[in-house]
Amino acid sequence: MAKLKVRARAVDMLGRQQIAGVPTALHELLKNAHDAYADKVRIDYFPDKNLLAIRDDGFGMTLDDYENRWLALGTESKLTANDLTRPVWTGPKNLPRRAILGAKGIGRLAIAAIGPQVLIISRAIRPDGAHKTVLGFINWTIFEQPGLDLNNIDVPILELDEKVPAPEDLMLVRDYFKSSIEGLKSELSQPAYQRILREIDQYQVDVFDLISNLEGPDLSSDTGGTYFLIQPTNVELDLDLMISSQLGSISTIQKYLLGFSNTMRKGSKAAPVTAEFWHHSGGEPRELIGPHSFFTPDEFEKADHHFEGGFDETGVFRGKVRIYDEVEYEYTLSPPPEFTGTTKCGPFRVNIAYVQGRLVESRMDEEDWKEIVSKLDAFGGVYIYRDGVRILPYGNNDYDWLHIEHRRTLSARDWFFSYRRMTGCVEISAADNEQLKEKAGREGFRENLAYRQLRSLLENLLQQLAIDYFRGDDAKVSTVHHELRTERQRAAEIRKKHDERTRKKRKDFKEAISVVKEDLDNGLFHEVASAIIEQFNAAQGRIRAIKNPLEAGKEAVAVENTARTQVEALTKKMEVPKPRGFQPSKVDNKAYVRLEAAKSEFIENVLKPLEATIGEVLEELVDQGLVEFSSTDRYLAPVYERADEALSAANKLRNRIRASLEGLQEKTRENVNGIVLAVSKQLEEVKVDTHKTVQNLANEDVLVSVRNTSLDRVRAIHEDVTTRLEDVYQQLEALDLSGDIETSHLSVVEALEGHNIELMEKLEKFSEWAQVGMALGVVQHEFSGHSRNLYRGLQRLKPWAKQSEGLTEIYNELVTSFQHLESYLQLFLPMDRRMQRSAIDISGYDIEKFVRAIFGDQLAGNDISLVITPAFQKYKINSYPSCILPVFVNLVDNAIYWLTRSDAGKRTIVFDVRKDDIRVTNSGPGIDVADVEDIFEFGFSTKPNGTGIGMAVSREILNQIDMNISLENVGVQNAPTFVISKQL
Repeated sequence: MAKLKVRARAVDMLGRQQIAGVPTALHELLKNAHDAYADKVRIDYFPDKNLLAIRDDGFGMTLDDYENRWLALGTESKLTANDLTRPVWTGPKNLPRRAILGAKGIGRLAIAAIGPQVLIISRAIRPDGAHKTVLGFINWTIFEQPGLDLNNIDVPILELDEKVPAPEDLMLVRDYFKSSIEGLKSELSQPAYQRILREIDQYQVDVFDLISNLEGPDLSSDTGGTYFLIQPTNVELDLDLMISSQLGSISTIQKYLLGFSNTMRKGSKAAPVTAEFWHHSGGEPRELIGPHSFFTPDEFEKADHHFEGGFDETGVFRGKVRIYDEVEYEYTLSPPPEFTGTTKCGPFRVNIAYVQGRLVESRMDEEDWKEIVSKLDAFGGVYIYRDGVRILPYGNNDYDWLHIEHRRTLSARDWFFSYRRMTGCVEISAADNEQLKEKAGREGFRENLAYRQLRSLLENLLQQLAIDYFRGDDAKVSTVHHELRTERQRAAEIRKKHDERTRKKRKDFKEAISVVKEDLDNGLFHEVASAIIEQFNAAQGRIRAIKNPLEAGKEAVAVENTARTQVEALTKKMEVPKPRGFQPSKVDNKAYVRLEAAKSEFIENVLKPLEATIGEVLEELVDQGLVEFSSTDRYLAPVYERADEALSAANKLRNRIRASLEGLQEKTRENVNGIVLAVSKQLEEVKVDTHKTVQNLANEDVLVSVRNTSLDRVRAIHEDVTTRLEDVYQQLEALDLSGDIETSHLSVVEALEGHNIELMEKLEKFSEWAQVGMALGVVQHEFSGHSRNLYRGLQRLKPWAKQSEGLTEIYNELVTSFQHLESYLQLFLPMDRRMQRSAIDISGYDIEKFVRAIFGDQLAGNDISLVITPAFQKYKINSYPSCILPVFVNLVDNAIYWLTRSDAGKRTIVFDVRKDDIRVTNSGPGIDVADVEDIFEFGFSTKPNGTGIGMAVSREILNQIDMNISLENVGVQNAPTFVISKQL
């Protein structure tokens, strides 16, 4: 009897030739990691080494697994894995049970599409504990050769006593495979034989050293996992990343691997596996795929509209429609007429988020909208997930599998949705949707009846949603979207016009400050003042030359009035009008305050003495009998003249206001008349249409329906005209023409805008502080974990160090450095308020001890004395260490910085208490008066490259416990004193 033979080429045909490309192959390997109950899969690509490393932290492979499962084609090992009646071990972390994705036993062959050879390293963890590490090497090119039987190819395997392989182990399996190829020389063509040997020689045995220095899954730890180290790699991989980088677009790799797990869902629906892809090229590695690269649950929730629900086994949809996160509707939709009975596709769920294409129509702020839209542009679309893992290529933005854009071009009114403005997931399962079969090449589902039904149900849902809720004012179920969108557009237009006006006012205000400040700094105003006094001095000669005292008095009054007019003109030129109807920025407001102070100083020190000098000279002329004044000319005439000028100016403004009111009245009249005229026309049309219809009908039911429809039209017109006219009336009512500045429209706008700016600045600060807090949390967590690893490593190294003199010195340096790191780690311990929810007694001694533990070496190394007064040592405060201790860290850290950069003789930092206030003083350089409050602003720093975080956070956390920090002893020549006090 004859037997079937399997040629080696079958491996190549089932693997490399079946897979569409490198992205699909990588996706298959991620699925294998999922089946191994991995939490994390990390891919690292090194173009200069032509190396791709895939590492997971799953439960790994034993020697038996590797030989009899991984190297066995079409293995049945996973066929019963989804049988819920059978117990399944879910790894050492006891993870929730997963639906196993692989069933054919050929997914691993996809590696050949990535590169011609692979080094496999796997360490298994099983219920009975850790197994030995398994090492294997395969060159896939051998499986492309014709004429070879599969059972003639030997694959080297090593079982290691150590957790990780040594370079000689890697060399051994590589050379063993090479020797097996040499044994097949007679069965291979010469070019093929030379090519395979050349590829094997290209594999560098130092690759493991490179991988061992990376973050991510680590076989040297106590967990299991598997590494696939592929070298060389398919040129397609490098070209894809290089071209996308040059074009500034998303790569095909990213399109296919982003969203491998469904990260859009929280809780039990959250992604089972976190996948990462790092590109090591040209300096720092780039994270192309990471935990936040795809849509996060928070981003998904921020979208404008949401549609969530499920289709049952008959194709009926039941779910919810949420519009602008303001209104929510229960929604039920029957399947299209051609659906009868139970569907082939089975029940499934859908959850879609949609974002308005224009910022003004969105409920999101500009930053969130831009961030999410940029992701939608790159990889927006509707994804399919089977048991939490993505099915390719659904979701790719160049694969509009629901024909959304095609239908939108036919009728944008009926097909509101755009494929590039939506994201979401269709959730299926192996248990409920077994008729949905993937193609062999992993290029989507077969176009069978089940898939066509799935697609038809979803297309029908989107079309009906558009008709029922998003068809403008003609939506069948609710026009709330149209109303809310229109309101947002109107509000945005109002804000835009207001912002344009305010922007111009701010610009003019800033320029006015700049011009006056420049003239003041350049001495222009001093020159004008000097010119006024020079002109007056020159006029003295003319006055003295007049023999008649009364005539001389008239000339003197004229000269005095001229000088006064010049001084008033100079004062007016220095004026910058106070902001009206807008709130200046903090920077501009500070500049305005400083300018006002400089102007007041100039008036006090220059103009007032100038006027006094003129008065003294005139009095001297009177005393000498050279001048005699008429009381009318000198004392009454100037007052009358200025009063007349003021009245004339008021009349001019009155005329402008009158003209403006007349214009407003005319515009209001035209607007109101236009509204009423349009409404009259609309109502007349309703009456005419109703009359014509009633005359031609006799059926009572139809006539009632016509009447009701007409009444609805009248009601809608009435509501519209009432809203519009009421809006006009309310605007007129809101005008406060009483002349009271405090309650005027501009004052109200100014106050509201100021409050809005203040809130926005606070929000920005809190956002920045939140980021700092999250970063500190990560640092604390990572620092704690790595410090424990370092400590254990040093303990293991200690016996070796004792036996080697050279190693002892290195060991001691490492221990010293570690102790320094550990002292800095103490910084984070008191900051975790969650661990100390209750206030405790903190003594001055406790604070001193904490500060010396952290800064002791720096203080001693820089010859800085930390002086603790008896009052401080005895001081006690009942509070949170997480709020008090970081403040001292900031103060001492800043003091050390400035003391080491100053010429101060004795360097000291003093902790003292006076009248229950804590006082921290240092002998370093003082702080400029202009910076007194700025030093507590987030982002302000006088240090080169300073962050401006420390003092801002210190004040903020103290304010939260009804305390404050302020600066005393201000001035660059004074030693700064910071006072920590309780708020009254």
